[in-house]
Amino acid sequence: MKKNILLLYVILVTAVCLLVACSGDTSLTSTQGGNGSAASPAGDSSDFSITLRVADHLPPEHPYMFNGSVTFMNLIEERTGGRVTFEHFPAEQAGAMRDQMNMVQTKIVDIAGSPASIFADQVPLSNVVNLPGWQADTIQLTKAYYDLATDPDSAIYKNDFAKNKVRMLYCGCFPLYQIQTSKFSVKSMGDLAGKRIRSSGGSMELVLKALGAVPISIPPTELYESMQRSTIDGMYSPQESIVPQKLHEVTKYSTANMDLNAFIMLWVINEEVWQSLPSDIQQILSDTAKEVSYAFPEKLLTEFDKARMQMEEYGIEFTELSQAELDRMNMAVENVASDWVKQMDGQGFDGSGTFEAYAKALDKYK
Repeated sequence: MKKNILLLYVILVTAVCLLVACSGDTSLTSTQGGNGSAASPAGDSSDFSITLRVADHLPPEHPYMFNGSVTFMNLIEERTGGRVTFEHFPAEQAGAMRDQMNMVQTKIVDIAGSPASIFADQVPLSNVVNLPGWQADTIQLTKAYYDLATDPDSAIYKNDFAKNKVRMLYCGCFPLYQIQTSKFSVKSMGDLAGKRIRSSGGSMELVLKALGAVPISIPPTELYESMQRSTIDGMYSPQESIVPQKLHEVTKYSTANMDLNAFIMLWVINEEVWQSLPSDIQQILSDTAKEVSYAFPEKLLTEFDKARMQMEEYGIEFTELSQAELDRMNMAVENVASDWVKQMDGQGFDGSGTFEAYAKALDKYK
């Protein structure tokens, strides 16, 4: 039903845009709900109301969604007294995950979330968080990223968000990724040589290549079938996603203690929609977004341990890598960060400045 409603909305928006283009009227279409009267950002917002459309790629009960979008939406509705409400389109109901940034830009939806690696073409500098070697926990990594993503003077803010006409709203780092397989266990880096391992893109591809694997980009919705048909040999994934996405049915083995890199998830809001909100509503959204961002990685750490217990109940065997093997893996990826910086600089992005800025931001929380 929601898909049909959204499709109708897209058709109506397209029709309105064509009419506006023909008439030469460049004024923004109001997105306010309620009685349709919009308070100015500086004016009285007591009569203001709006329903924001939120797109996600996972079901609402997934730990990432529950501790991200679901928590954020519940808090905002409560703190605004119902002046801001939401229409949620989880599990790619609004469209494929790879298209959700574009859907925000074109106002098909107002807010959408996805890993930065999936949006690597649009938010390349945000992938600095995913690099190995930071020697920080996911809470510290999240806070440092939040600072830069909300700082108008930072390269991440300017290139990844302002240029795309969106604003980073809230974010959070996942616990360290592990490798899951169905036909062999990973006990050493040599076990990964030439193996097709699913990557979510961005700097994650550099990590897998450094380990000798062949990174394959596959959206989450196609993972089950890809594992089942042996299109891929394994996944480089967060273990909190295995049971919620039923991947335990096609997984037999998992590493337990790989410690190479974390992974940043972010949610963005259309900039024009943001600017249409009264200042007090903006403040509530900003304060709540920061609160949710800071709490997200801490809550997921408890989900990490819970996920392992669930996977073990389904018979998945965990392999503890030796310290010598972990050291070998970390040595293999030690040039990934410098390679990423060169790649970004070569493409015209400020990779060097972003790496230095993130390192400095991170130092505040260590």
